[in-house]
Amino acid sequence: MEHMVLKKGTDMPDESGMVRDDRFLRREYLRTLIPVMFSVLAGTINTLIDSAFVAQRIGNDALAAVNMCGPLYQVICTLGSLLAGGASILSSQEAGKDEMEKSRVYYHTALFLGLVLGAAATAAGILFCDPAARLLSQGGELTGYVREYCFATFAGLIPVVIAYIPLYYLQLEGRGREIMVMMAIVIGVDVVLDWVFLYLFDFGMGGAAAASVLSMAASCVYGFAALQGKHSAYRFDIRLMGIRGWRELVTCGSPVAVGNLLDAVRLFLLNALVLAAAGAKGAAIWAVLNSLSELSLCISSGVPQAAGPMIAVFYSVRENSGIRILMRLQMKVGMVLTGAFVLALLLFHSGIQALFALPEPIFLPLLCLGISLFFELICSVWSSFFNSTDQILLSNVLIGIKRFFFPAVTALALAVSGGWLWAFLPLSGVLSVIGSAAAVGWKALRSQKTSHPLSGLLLLDDYLEREGLVLDFSIEPTEQKICDASERIKVFCTRNHMDRKGTNRLGMAIEELLVVMKEANPEMKSVDLRVFALESETGIRIRSAGERYNPFEMAQDGEDLFYLGVTMLQNMAEEISYSYTLGMNTLYLSFSEKGEERSRME
Repeated sequence: MEHMVLKKGTDMPDESGMVRDDRFLRREYLRTLIPVMFSVLAGTINTLIDSAFVAQRIGNDALAAVNMCGPLYQVICTLGSLLAGGASILSSQEAGKDEMEKSRVYYHTALFLGLVLGAAATAAGILFCDPAARLLSQGGELTGYVREYCFATFAGLIPVVIAYIPLYYLQLEGRGREIMVMMAIVIGVDVVLDWVFLYLFDFGMGGAAAASVLSMAASCVYGFAALQGKHSAYRFDIRLMGIRGWRELVTCGSPVAVGNLLDAVRLFLLNALVLAAAGAKGAAIWAVLNSLSELSLCISSGVPQAAGPMIAVFYSVRENSGIRILMRLQMKVGMVLTGAFVLALLLFHSGIQALFALPEPIFLPLLCLGISLFFELICSVWSSFFNSTDQILLSNVLIGIKRFFFPAVTALALAVSGGWLWAFLPLSGVLSVIGSAAAVGWKALRSQKTSHPLSGLLLLDDYLEREGLVLDFSIEPTEQKICDASERIKVFCTRNHMDRKGTNRLGMAIEELLVVMKEANPEMKSVDLRVFALESETGIRIRSAGERYNPFEMAQDGEDLFYLGVTMLQNMAEEISYSYTLGMNTLYLSFSEKGEERSRME
C-alpha cells in the first residue's frame, strides 16, 4: 500500500477542479458529533440526577458524601477510558490500513483487560472499602454514607469499566443512533432506579450507587448487543481474547489517564488556593465555575473525540488532506459551539447566581471562564490530534501544560501577589496555547534537518504531496464529472511516467466504480478519491457515505451485465479490499507495475 518505496514524479500542473473539499467529511463528522457530545454530557447529567435524588430524599449530608465519592468514580471511568480509548485509536489505524483482523484483536484485548482488571479492582475495593471510605471522607462524620456508596460502586465496577468499549467502537462503526440509545438508557434507567431504590425501598446511599452502576450495566448490555449485528466488524470471538498488544493499547490510552490524573491534582491545589486567597465566598464561586467548566466538556472533549477515529484512519495511510479538513472542521464547529455556550453563561449570569445562592455577582468570573474555554478548545483539539497520530509523548506534554502547569502557576502567582484571582483562567489559557505552540514548533524545527520535514502546526509528513505522487480530490458523481475525473487522472498518470496500460486501468477503475456506486446510492452527493503512484504499484482509494455497499461483492453474487466492468477490474487488480468504518464505504484497489493480473479479496 502507501507505505511502500516511492518513485519520484515530475511537478504536477495546477489541475482545475482537482481539489479536496469538505462536503463528504463535514457530513460524516457532524453526523458523529452530536451523539459523541451527548455521550460526554450524559455522565455529567447522570451525576446531577443522582445528587438531586439523594439531596431530596436523604439530605445535604448525603449530597456532600456523593461529592466526596467523586474521585473514586473518576478513577474507575479513567480505567475504562484508558482501555477503550487506546484500543479504538489502534483499531482505527489498522482499519485504515485494511488490517481488520488486527483491528479486531485490539477490541478483544480491551474487553479481556477490562474484565480482568475490573474483577481485580472489584475484589480489592470490597476488601478495602472501609479504609477507602475513611480516606475519601477524611475520617469525618460522613464516613458511614461514603462507605455505603463506595461498597455498591465497587460491587458494580466491572460494567462501568467495560461500558466505554462498545461506546467507542460503535463510534468507529459510525453508528451514532446506537450511541444515543446507550446514553438514553444510562439516564433513563438511573432516574427510574433512583426513585425505586430511594423512595420505594428506602435503600439509602447504597441504593443511589446501585442505580448508577445498574444503569451503566444496562447500557453496556445494549452496546455489546449492538456490536453483534450482522455486518459489525467487532462481533465477539473467543479466539481473539487475550492480552496481545496491551502495551500499545495502554500507551495510546495514556493521554486520557494523564489528563484525568492531572485534573484531580489541579482541582485539589486550586481548591486550597482559592479558599486561602478568597475565603468561603470565593470557594463557592469557584465551585460554580468548576461545575460549569465540567459541563463545557461536552464541547471541548466531544469535538475532538468525534474526529479522533477518522484522523487515525487517515493518518494510517498518510491521507493528509483529509486530516487537515477534519482539523479545520473541529475548530470551526468548536468555536461556534463554545461561543454559544459562553454567550448563554453571560446572558443568564443573574439566574446562575440565584440558582446557587451566591452572595456576590458572578458576571466577571463567568467572563473569565468563558474566555478560557476558547483556549481550552484549541489545546484539547491539538492534544487529541497528536494522540490519534501516534505522537503520545507530545500529546501528554500538551495535556500537562494546559491541565496542570499553567493553571497552577498563574493561580499561585495571583494569590501570592494579591491580584484578582479569577484572571488566572484566561491568563493560563493564553500561556497554555503559547506553550503548546512552542513545544510543537520545536519538534517541527528539528525535523527540518531530515529528508522528511514535518509541517509546522500538525507535524505531518507531506512528502507524497510535494513529490506529486498522490492526487486527492472530491467530485460530485455525475456522469460528466466522472468522465472529467478519469481524464484528469490520466494526466496525473502521465506526469508520473506510467505506461498506457496502467493509465487506462486507473481511468477505467474510476469510471466503472463510481457509476455503479452512484446507481446503488442515488442520494450520494460527494465522493473523496485518492490516486497514488508508488515504486511497485499504482492505485486508488474511494471513500463515500451511505449504506454499506461493496460492488465487488455484488459482482460475485450474480452474472448481471451491469457489473461486467467491475468483474474485469477484479481480474486486473493486484489487490482489492473493502471496509465499512465510521459510516464510510472505503474501496481500495492497487495495480502492479509489472502488470500481473490476479485478484485478492480481503
